[in-house]
Amino acid sequence: MFDLPIAALCAMLMAATPHGDGRAHVVRKGDTLWDLAQARGCTVAQVRKANGLKPGDLKVGMRLRLPTCKTAPARTHTVSRGDTLSAIAKAYRVSVDALRQANRLDSDVIRVGQRLSVPSGAAAVVPTIRMVKGQSVGSPQRGKLVEPERLPQSKKYYRRRLARTYAAAHVVDQVTAAVEAVAAKHPKAGRLAVGDLSDEDGGFLSGHNSHQSGRDVDLGFYFIGRPQGYPKEFVAASEGTLDVAAMWTLIDTLAEQSKKPGGPTKIFLDYRVQRRIYKHARKQGVSAKRLKTIFSYPDGHWAKGRLVQHIRNHHDHVHVRYGCPPKDERCKE
Repeated sequence: MFDLPIAALCAMLMAATPHGDGRAHVVRKGDTLWDLAQARGCTVAQVRKANGLKPGDLKVGMRLRLPTCKTAPARTHTVSRGDTLSAIAKAYRVSVDALRQANRLDSDVIRVGQRLSVPSGAAAVVPTIRMVKGQSVGSPQRGKLVEPERLPQSKKYYRRRLARTYAAAHVVDQVTAAVEAVAAKHPKAGRLAVGDLSDEDGGFLSGHNSHQSGRDVDLGFYFIGRPQGYPKEFVAASEGTLDVAAMWTLIDTLAEQSKKPGGPTKIFLDYRVQRRIYKHARKQGVSAKRLKTIFSYPDGHWAKGRLVQHIRNHHDHVHVRYGCPPKDERCKE
């Protein structure tokens, strides 16, 4: 394939197309369109089109036709002046994380003339994030949920309290996508503990000042070896037990999500834990300039303008708060 500028590639590249009759699948509890599509090398849009589905139509017991989707052949791209990793990923319709993995990149730094391998297939597909208006009503501290989505069951994470696993659709999609990104890059990272999201109808949730409108989630840590009691309970990371590589991938993925509408607006994490993850990222070549937009460390507990903020009692988990869907007037930041 010839190396072309990104603008030309955007005009040329097309999404994969399904072919054949596919196979039937009866929807089970915990199934999501995203997981079903990934298993067949398809996008969510392709599965929806094959079954005439609209957002929110998926029901337990429904029979779906799952197409087998063709994928593009292996591709390469030569970096030109002005290219960025995110722009290249967008042009080829792949995720930034998949592009990093395919080229063994530990940061977003690329150089003019560098040849990048562009992945294809299910692992490279950018996950679909549903932006459904009217689900998250009010603010995280004073709100409710309407027709929420439930975080599905997964072998990659453990849901600590099933009654508190409800959220807005875009939050569920982004949380599962973040966990998938870590699992893809760190297959031995282990199962992540997922704490509270919201109650089924939102509102006051004991033990929290927020979590009322389906846009908050508490995530445990990735460890080197599984600590006693984990993942049924959150566990603080002692020196040497934290899987800093997996934790950096998690934070990095959340930071990428924060650049888009409905992505994370705040992440609460103890300053000392931030320090460990920050130092790992620097050793991997991530620039201090980029990390300054993410972590409060090393500029003080109360450094302003950072995505990851220090809040006490967050030494054993990460609290992620997501934004509102665009133009959703009932949703309040």
